[in-house]
Amino acid sequence: MTVAIRALIAGQAARRTSYASGGIEPVAVWDFSVGHFSHGFTLSRPSEAVGYDGAGRFVGAAPDELRYDRRGLLPAALFEGAASNLLSHSAAAISNGWVGAGATAVDLSGNALGQFHGCAIQAVDAAWNRLQHAATPALVSGVPYRVTLWFAFGTVASGLVVLRNDATGDETQVYLTPGVANSGIQNAGAITDLSMVEVGVDQAIHLSFTFVPNFDGGVSFGFGPGSDVAGAEVVLFAAQMEAGTAASSYIHSGGSPALRAADQVDWQAPTGIYDLRLMDGAGVQVDQLAVTVGPDWQPAPHPLSVSRVLLYPSGTLPL
Repeated sequence: MTVAIRALIAGQAARRTSYASGGIEPVAVWDFSVGHFSHGFTLSRPSEAVGYDGAGRFVGAAPDELRYDRRGLLPAALFEGAASNLLSHSAAAISNGWVGAGATAVDLSGNALGQFHGCAIQAVDAAWNRLQHAATPALVSGVPYRVTLWFAFGTVASGLVVLRNDATGDETQVYLTPGVANSGIQNAGAITDLSMVEVGVDQAIHLSFTFVPNFDGGVSFGFGPGSDVAGAEVVLFAAQMEAGTAASSYIHSGGSPALRAADQVDWQAPTGIYDLRLMDGAGVQVDQLAVTVGPDWQPAPHPLSVSRVLLYPSGTLPL
């Protein structure tokens, strides 16, 4: 469904919504929570992308389709810059792009996060037993990369991420237990900014961290239960590795590194100087005063998750 059609369907609800601040109506309104736009709005993105439903599962968006983040109190539109997943097979599967390294791996048939069958990884006889991405992306020494995993604990409350210098065998490791992620040895490079949170659905956990390799060349990426108990199991749903320190939404790759193109937005806003109000999906407002709006104006740098964008006459806010 196009943005224009959604706006027509939601038009009646939009008319019942008051955007006045201190009795002053805005000059322009883009309300993604009800699909109402007072001015033209076009989105261009020549690739697929992912948004989120209310439970946190992934929702695919076709090229040029506006995507939503519905995890908050209000639906919010999601806009991001371009990013690439350097892993050629993002979804974990022993049958497609992943191999066992000491571990036994079995492809599952679920639908975790609305996208993934998942792959169960079982230790055989050592804590290093893991599922390993078959391809080894070439990294550059000193350049940061953001690594993200979606996984679930299984029969053991532990997990192990291994980043291995493919030439020398030096490793950097991340140890996982419920609610806690710790970096271990860092012989292949440094780990910073560890974040691990429960998605809230399908027992999925979102792990993300920055890895700065100390070598040039291929990196071997693997995940396992981190236990030497035979049969100890974890489940990997998907993984990605992006250049830079910021994690973005999931980027599907199915045989080669994949690019998610930038969300290019033409807000078709009236030119002039205005007060700007942004409201996110949690209903939190941020005001910016005396904002100059020109032909290529954007309300904020990407990434941006926004439910409402409002322009008021300069001097109206804050009220």
